[in-house]
Amino acid sequence: MAQDFNIMEVTKGYQPGPITQQEIDDIEKLQPADYEIYSRKLEMICLEARDVIKKMGVSAALQAGDVCAGIYTANGDLGVAILGTHLHLVNGQIGIKYIIKRFMDDPTVGVYEGDMFYVNDAEYGGMHNPDQILISPIHYEGELVAWAASMGHEPDTGAIQPGGVPPSATSRYDEGLHIPPIKIGSNYQLKTDLLDLMENHTRDPRTQTLDVKARVAANMIIDKRVKDLLDKKGISFFRGIMRRMIEESSTAARKKVSELRDGIYRQPVFFSNYGSGKTALLRAMVSVIKEGDTITIDFSGTSPRVIGGNFNAFPHSMVAMTACYLFQFIFYSLKPSCGIFS
Repeated sequence: MAQDFNIMEVTKGYQPGPITQQEIDDIEKLQPADYEIYSRKLEMICLEARDVIKKMGVSAALQAGDVCAGIYTANGDLGVAILGTHLHLVNGQIGIKYIIKRFMDDPTVGVYEGDMFYVNDAEYGGMHNPDQILISPIHYEGELVAWAASMGHEPDTGAIQPGGVPPSATSRYDEGLHIPPIKIGSNYQLKTDLLDLMENHTRDPRTQTLDVKARVAANMIIDKRVKDLLDKKGISFFRGIMRRMIEESSTAARKKVSELRDGIYRQPVFFSNYGSGKTALLRAMVSVIKEGDTITIDFSGTSPRVIGGNFNAFPHSMVAMTACYLFQFIFYSLKPSCGIFS
């Protein structure tokens, strides 16, 4: 990681950025019927992309649906997605916002039409190294208007034991392939040398490359379908739809939370941990504090980080795991966007 870059700044980016006057104007121009039709159309675009990953991917995880496809605003905020798993949904923003902050104005990298970025290092968004994300900018008439992200779980990362979660790992360097967001393609073409690099890190190089290409196909579907919509309705219309989905999710989530009973709800969970040849009893202490239209989840009292073990989590991992319960049980009827986190 660059010495002058603080990844923690990016991990705070779950909430949507402040709405701009331009976005407000774009939302006000929308007709009710158009919003209902085209917000659903964006969902169907993501559904098509997710099905492409499942049908073209060769690993069992991708075929089983451990995948997600999403469309993000030009600023990297999640507007719409179709899920196989909620974990990948919320973490796509981290890699995108990292690329925007780190590479957008870097003349040696840049962000151009047809680019493809890839990331699997858990520090940049995945739950663990098997979570691999392909990120593509979507440009229209020379303007960056959105991002596409296709995410899924790979069966092997070349760790010290087969699979991506080796129980005997003593540090993240035992986990095999872990790459920050890098550009693996330009002008809609993958770079063979970087595919070779990833293959060289895994026990199953064929699966690695074919699953990468499945993600590429999914992102290209999103790119094409979004541009078809832009040809028909224009950038202002698309931008208004994306932001309105975020704002509506935010409003609906606050309303739903406000209807729940205020209080503090605590639950300790004990589990054994195997790592570095030793067993330990660990405790996760969860306190859910509901007050008004906000929920605070407090993990104070949880066991300290395991030194030399494999049961450690980055802050965004806790957010993503929490999101699984929020999206599935409290906000199941809402469109899955980053507006819920506001």
